[in-house]
Amino acid sequence: MKMNQAAIKIEELTRTELERNIKRLCEIEHDAAALSNGTYRHPWREEQFRLELPGKWRYSRILSQDATPVGFYIASRKETQMHEGCLHGHRVAFDGRIKHPNLLHSVYQDLFCQAKGDGLIWSQDIKMIITR
Repeated sequence: MKMNQAAIKIEELTRTELERNIKRLCEIEHDAAALSNGTYRHPWREEQFRLELPGKWRYSRILSQDATPVGFYIASRKETQMHEGCLHGHRVAFDGRIKHPNLLHSVYQDLFCQAKGDGLIWSQDIKMIITR
């Protein structure tokens, strides 16, 4: 599948969108693992995408281009000993065939604004990979 330069939509990942696109998100995830030369050792399976986490449906995003998923960001709210709440990133991956300047920055900006509005701090403990 060749990707064009159409606009990328960043939207909240809902349970409905997850179920509708679970196969494609797993494909992006597994492509990322295959391209990581062993640094991305444990690609998620469907059940890990479906795991319920605090705030997951508020803070996770799906990226699409021409109605086709091209990436995702899975995040949740996490309580720590030092902070009442932080935005914890679990996974982020993009289809590397899309060429969109500042795509990751756009996703982070969207999430940072929402997290800040909710009084959360930002946690950068994520695995990020861009597939080809």
